[in-house]
Formats: sequence, structure tokens, C-alpha cells
Amino acid sequence: MKNLKSKVQDFLNSEEGRVGVKTPLALGVAAGGLMLAQAMVTTPEVAAQGCTVNADCPDDQQCVGHCEWNPPWGWHCWGECE
Repeated sequence: MKNLKSKVQDFLNSEEGRVGVKTPLALGVAAGGLMLAQAMVTTPEVAAQGCTVNADCPDDQQCVGHCEWNPPWGWHCWGECE
């Protein structure tokens, strides 16, 4: 068992082992970065949804709710400044 353990340790300390360990880590970091970037960027559809409360609108407008039936998912509602 010690022989196997030392072989694994030697592999991880070697150049091949370090690349093998770094690759999944790098892929995980890259995937996390992409998900974070996607969450931070506002899509036009989200921006077009407008408001949720009157404070989201300019002073001379109010947030008005609109809903439409969207089968098979049900009602889709959003607010617009009017």
C-alpha cells in the first residue's frame, strides 16, 4: 500500500500530475467565470421588462403591471413605466 501511495505522490509531484490536477481546476474557474459574466450582463429581454415598483420609473411616470396568458407555462407578467 505504501508503494502505491508513493507512486501516486510521485505522479502528482511530476509535471504530468500537475497538469492533470490543474486542468479540471482551470475548467471549473473558466465555467464559473462565464456563469458570473452571464449573470452580470443584462439581456435586452430583461431590460425591456421595465419596472417592479414606481421607484423604478422616472418621476412623471408610474409602474403599470401587464399580464398575458402564455400556454403551456401560464401567466407572464411584467411592469412598464407609463
